[in-house]
Amino acid sequence: MLQQLSESKDLSLAPHRAPAALHGLTARESQIVALIAAGASNKEIADRLAITERTVKAHLTNVFQKLGLSSRLHLAIRALSGGNFTQLG
Repeated sequence: MLQQLSESKDLSLAPHRAPAALHGLTARESQIVALIAAGASNKEIADRLAITERTVKAHLTNVFQKLGLSSRLHLAIRALSGGNFTQLG
């Protein structure tokens, strides 16, 4: 499923909010998580949301800290699975 999303990169179909299992995130952080799950790069996210790549990185840092994750892949897996796991590493 991740491969299909990353190959298509159809960001127009990306959901605007991440699953409820990712509660505790701001609306903007949720948008970024949804776009990460759809396979978007930081540049694509920045362009889509009309923010800088640096701002995208800052939001991702906050998301990683809030969710106790250490990588973009773990974040995408959690978003796509609805958060149904305890710890990836």
